[in-house]
Amino acid sequence: MVSKSYEDSAANPVMGYQSGIRATGNSDLRANSTVLPCHHYTNNMREQNWLARRCYYCNKTGHKISNCKRKEDDEESQLLRLVINKGTQQQQQEDDDKQSSGQKSEYLVTGTDGGFWSNMWYVSKSLKHHFSGNLDMFKRIKYMNDVETETGENQFYFIRGIGVVDVNNGTEITRIQSVFYTQDIDRNVLSFDQLIIQGFTVKFTGDKCKLFPTFSVPLINIRSRISGMSREEELGQMEKQTLMEKESEFMKYKTNFLNDYFEKLEISSNESD
Repeated sequence: MVSKSYEDSAANPVMGYQSGIRATGNSDLRANSTVLPCHHYTNNMREQNWLARRCYYCNKTGHKISNCKRKEDDEESQLLRLVINKGTQQQQQEDDDKQSSGQKSEYLVTGTDGGFWSNMWYVSKSLKHHFSGNLDMFKRIKYMNDVETETGENQFYFIRGIGVVDVNNGTEITRIQSVFYTQDIDRNVLSFDQLIIQGFTVKFTGDKCKLFPTFSVPLINIRSRISGMSREEELGQMEKQTLMEKESEFMKYKTNFLNDYFEKLEISSNESD
């Protein structure tokens, strides 16, 4: 048997029992544990918060400290400064060690200090080639144009010729090949590295040294009855004369080199030397 009240509710459901879920229409909804905002809204809010966030390093908005360009540049600069300072400290330490241990970069060749300054010879551990600024030291010489930039003395050596010299230590004469002639050096210097390549042995004692050639080549000095000079001396005299006659050619080469060099440095011609 069906009760009266149930029949009425079935016939008129509005007047009868209603479920617990109601249609709210356009009523306001607030976010709570059961109603969450749309994911589009969430993403927009996150983007706005990220753009409004300030970097802890440069105090600018729009990025985090992990993406800070200024921080990266500063770290790179600090690294470069660290490397430079490390290299400077290492070089200074090496110089201090050499000074404390009594090491030198140039050593006087024993026996060459008995005459004039122009006849003295040194052996250098820094230069890579033999040099002499005294044209009279050359027995044979050939004209050439070149520039030595790795001198270790922060300057250029303009090479005017290459030749052969005799190092006289008072008791014996040592023939040295491939010596550069340059007016940019005020002494006669032999390169330790080049001496080793040429077969010499160098023995250091204090601030002096001695040269020991691996092979001794006797010099044939048959003198001419007319000039009174040996054949070698005659050839050397003619070669020196040729070298002096090419003065203008050398100066032109030197000027062109300097102009090209400073143009590469983008230095204005109006600036002072």
